[in-house]
Amino acid sequence: MLLAGGFSIVAGLAFIILSAGNAPKLMPLVIYTATGGIDFVIQAWLLARRRHRLAQPGGPVLSAS
Repeated sequence: MLLAGGFSIVAGLAFIILSAGNAPKLMPLVIYTATGGIDFVIQAWLLARRRHRLAQPGGPVLSAS
């Protein structure tokens, strides 16, 4: 989470700098958004796979102790 937050700060500063010039560029914003979307899809898939595996009979049992 710290790395993702740090990257977001750096990316945000880069977006501000790039938009302040005479010819603003949106491609870095598009790339940042696309990679965030891909990351979200991968995380959702991993979570669904884990939940499916835990719901299977004979699957891993998590204990509180």
